[in-house]
Amino acid sequence: MSTAVLASDSPALPSAKVKIWAKRIILAFGVCCCFWAMHHEIGLSPESIFLRTFQDSEYRTTDRVESLNFLSALGRIGMAGIGCLCLVIPTREKLKYDNFLVFVLLTCLLFTCASVAWSINLSLTVKKLIVLCMFLTGAVGMARQCSFKDLVIILVIVSVSQSLGGLAVECAYGFFKPHTSDYRFIGTCHPNTNAILGTVCCLGAKFFSPKDRLGLLTVLIFCFGFAIILLTKSRTSLAAMMLSLVMIRFVTFHPKSRTFLTAGSIFLGITLLFGLMLSPRYVQDQFLDKISMGRTKDVASLTGRLPLWETLIEDIQHKPVLGHGYLAYWSKRQIEELGDKLKWEIPHGHNLYLDVIIDTGIVGLLFLLLLYGSIFQIAASAYQRTRDPGIAFTIGMLTFCVIHGFGESLFKLPTFAAFSLTVVVLRLAFWDGRQEVSTASSESAAAGEPRPQADHPDSNTGLAAC
Repeated sequence: MSTAVLASDSPALPSAKVKIWAKRIILAFGVCCCFWAMHHEIGLSPESIFLRTFQDSEYRTTDRVESLNFLSALGRIGMAGIGCLCLVIPTREKLKYDNFLVFVLLTCLLFTCASVAWSINLSLTVKKLIVLCMFLTGAVGMARQCSFKDLVIILVIVSVSQSLGGLAVECAYGFFKPHTSDYRFIGTCHPNTNAILGTVCCLGAKFFSPKDRLGLLTVLIFCFGFAIILLTKSRTSLAAMMLSLVMIRFVTFHPKSRTFLTAGSIFLGITLLFGLMLSPRYVQDQFLDKISMGRTKDVASLTGRLPLWETLIEDIQHKPVLGHGYLAYWSKRQIEELGDKLKWEIPHGHNLYLDVIIDTGIVGLLFLLLLYGSIFQIAASAYQRTRDPGIAFTIGMLTFCVIHGFGESLFKLPTFAAFSLTVVVLRLAFWDGRQEVSTASSESAAAGEPRPQADHPDSNTGLAAC
């Protein structure tokens, strides 16, 4: 009889783990395909990214902003389909409507949708809101169906896959030349997008190690992500990623220690600044070259951003309170005028906060700051109690978003960057530690590990059971 019991029980352990990993791989494949169709292109060259001429309509952002791209539309529909599938499949997860974070999220979404009432380009706003709803449907569905661990592993798999795909494409076309001074890793998308893929790898690498140990796979994924960021020469992304890692550790300190460290950091920064000001000119030039990662062209104008921001601030003054409507400002005509004026293609404001004011005014910016503050307070409090790496990833991505937003607007648009943050924030809104612990035993049993405690939640949800 004992033999029969062993025969029936032994296959169940690997079977449970296989189902969980099958769920992760299937979702990662779907998400990767969707975002690849939306934002990637095979055969991009440095010239097609950085040296686009305004006479060549093939490269004009204005010729694409209001047209229908079949692959992008297919990718967005695919994301909505993934979300609907995840929402239809039964699970024990329930949205906590009494959660303050849920209230703030819904308020921000409703206010953004309400901007159709004052949009200066109603058809464009409606079109972009439909895209936003597809994006959010995918994020909500996955957040409901997956645990923090599932989500971060999926995001890392997507990031590694797209980065490796980009490297393969560059090698195939002969564009991979990291030894040259003007090289930036492009692959199949803009270097700033690739840098975010590297950041996701760095922040999510922890999930590929056993509990309380630093595994080889974690080290390899972190080093790979860090190398991708360095190859892109994205200064904002590198600084934001490093500060994100610091913030994850910072929130665990005692309040008195945090105060001391903050004051010490400010003092050290001021001291280094004065030291640099008093140093010889050649030292200043070397320092500038290092922090600019060799990209010394147009440093004084922040690579052309300052003239753009000056123009945006002038236009903000026309509608400062409620803005122009969600993405209504970025019409084909407006992008063309800005491009002809500033002599480079401008698909967005390259500043998250100015872009939000352009869209929904000062009121929208206040809602955004309230949202960020709520996420950080809830996530930091939960991380101090649990040390859950999924919440650490949320804190890291939020910190990255806040800092990155001063130089880019990618987190405001329905991109993979925004998806990586949105899906874990929504998970935080859904999350109930007791539910996750009660549903985590199958993977732990399959791996031969002890039953997970509240500080390391995982799940075996309805999708895995399918």
